[in-house]
Amino acid sequence: MTQLTRLLSISLAFWTAALLCNTASAQNEGRWYQVEILIFKRVLAAPITNEIWRQDLDLFYPENSQYLPSTLPKNTHQLGGHNYTLRRNEGFQVLFHKAWQQQMWGEQ
Repeated sequence: MTQLTRLLSISLAFWTAALLCNTASAQNEGRWYQVEILIFKRVLAAPITNEIWRQDLDLFYPENSQYLPSTLPKNTHQLGGHNYTLRRNEGFQVLFHKAWQQQMWGEQ
């Protein structure tokens, strides 16, 4: 695993864990958080393995989750350096990169 891939994996794991954490203590209710998502894929000229990935999958979003709040300007993004590095590398393609602020209310 290259250093770039390791760094990106750690960063992505950190942000995913932060987003998926469903335990909110009473003192944190109503707090604002900055959420940032950087989604990318590997672009390979020739497959390195014999894995075959399904191509017939469609994304489905619940009706109340189909929009993003007002997104933040790029100069406030914490993952901007990773975005830049990925875009410069022909082996990766950035699919989505946005940040926004979101208020946390309870576990739901």
